[in-house]
Amino acid sequence: MSGWVRRFRGIVGIGAVWGGFSGIVGGVLAVGAALLGAFPFAEAGEIMLGAAGLGFALGTGFATMLTAIEGRRKLEELSTGRAAVLGACVGAVAPIAVMASIFVPMMGAGVLLEPRFVSAIASGALSYGAITAALAAGTISIAKRGGELALPSAES
Repeated sequence: MSGWVRRFRGIVGIGAVWGGFSGIVGGVLAVGAALLGAFPFAEAGEIMLGAAGLGFALGTGFATMLTAIEGRRKLEELSTGRAAVLGACVGAVAPIAVMASIFVPMMGAGVLLEPRFVSAIASGALSYGAITAALAAGTISIAKRGGELALPSAES
């Protein structure tokens, strides 16, 4: 199998793992919120699918960044701390990109300076950064133990 196919398979695999994990967590949280009366149970499935899609996007973003930056290194050479930093970067950039791509076309570039927009982006960047840092560190830790989630190196 050629190198780029292996890399693509690794990127999609990590995205699928993150998406599955996020979907499960999102589903549990959605059912819990529905039990508390926050919204009807019928919406729990949509929330679960949305969380899975977001997890897949963040996982593929992390794996792509990992491949681009660390692709020539062996898995044993990659520290979980460095992977956590890469994951935090992906998680912090995602809310900024999404919010800016939605609100700037609708409301103009001036919206970027509004305090409510800045606080929404900052809280999203901090929370997603922390979540994806933990997922990235866990992914690399699991990959080092089992080797199944490892991104292929350039030598393979």
